[in-house]
Amino acid sequence: PDRVAWSAGPADVAVAAKALAHRTDEEAVALLARLAEWTSTAVLVEASRPDNLSPHAAEAALHAYTATGSPLRDSAAVAALAERSGWRVERTVALGWGTEATVLRRA
Repeated sequence: PDRVAWSAGPADVAVAAKALAHRTDEEAVALLARLAEWTSTAVLVEASRPDNLSPHAAEAALHAYTATGSPLRDSAAVAALAERSGWRVERTVALGWGTEATVLRRA
């Protein structure tokens, strides 16, 4: 989050696509807390599991692990990060290919 020059203002909704995948848990919590300064609703689009149809599924899982020291975050892990930064999960929608959209509201 500190590498980007943020210049956002109040918004109805914030969308963060693949924004948590290469961040540690602490970095992800900081990003989510920053989003909360601008909006009361956020949508996270993240890969929650490797796409098992892909011949590169194991490689994708390994990349996730080496980037953050953790495997791909499933729905429960994303929800835990959201709760740590003051959000609650309203719903999770499967988008396919191992990707989910998680709708967050300020707690």
